[in-house]
Amino acid sequence: MEDDLAKHEAFKARLKDRRFALDAYHLLRSAIMHDDGSRHFLSQRSIGEVIADLRGENEDYTDFYLSDLGLKGADLEAVGKHDQELAELLGEIGWSLLTVEQEVSLYQAALLRLDEAEKREVGSTPPWFSERFGRDYSADRYRPGSPYSRLQFLSFTGRLDIDDVEFVSRHIFLSELASSYAVDYAP
Repeated sequence: MEDDLAKHEAFKARLKDRRFALDAYHLLRSAIMHDDGSRHFLSQRSIGEVIADLRGENEDYTDFYLSDLGLKGADLEAVGKHDQELAELLGEIGWSLLTVEQEVSLYQAALLRLDEAEKREVGSTPPWFSERFGRDYSADRYRPGSPYSRLQFLSFTGRLDIDDVEFVSRHIFLSELASSYAVDYAP
């Protein structure tokens, strides 16, 4: 996503407006999906660094990180003023915002794929496993409660194909906002 934003001249030009840049920082903390199904995952600090770099104003992530703390009055009311424009600019480069409901639904679909895979017979480790999860994986690291650990273990034991792995890995991590709505969320 960072590369797409860096190539988008209209987006970079709008970032010169500090209020727009702050709104971009806040919006990019949301769940965002590309038309190809890939998801945007950056920490708040990383998002702040991307915005600072694209603005080119000799700033760093601290100029944006937690920038909503202490906002009052008109400044607080102005938060999100540019969200519609930001969504349109993101759409021009193939990215769109996910609602909390969409994000939680995809998370639940990912968990369902893991549940279904656990019912399958154990097979052999697929040839793509080491490239995807590393050569030093050991089944004794398996922690049943963690979706990512389940993903690794089920892949290692040949019960997930690469398409399932790609889908599940895109959707088992929720944004901060969506994680508060998913009762069963366990990263």
